[in-house]
Amino acid sequence: MKKMMSLVCVIAFFLWGEQLVCANTVYVDCNGGGDYTTIQEGIDAAYDGDIVLVADGTYTGANNKNLSWDGNDKHIVIKSENDYESCIIDCEGSGNGFFLN
Repeated sequence: MKKMMSLVCVIAFFLWGEQLVCANTVYVDCNGGGDYTTIQEGIDAAYDGDIVLVADGTYTGANNKNLSWDGNDKHIVIKSENDYESCIIDCEGSGNGFFLN
């Protein structure tokens, strides 16, 4: 069974590319408990097919507003860890939450 699963993974790698097989979760936590402390850092570190999982908290300041990436270069998912009410992007009166390209 292990040999069959390995063969399937190798075939999938060659047919669909590394991104599909090797998708990861990039964890962002403004309190320092994640891979990155700002959302933009998480977006920049993510590869095509990855999920940027944002921990609960209020995200303010540089790299937490005016967030952007080119959707033509990489398709990623950004989601809050629990729900939208627990993860707040506070633009502090200037800027935008996201720029969608």
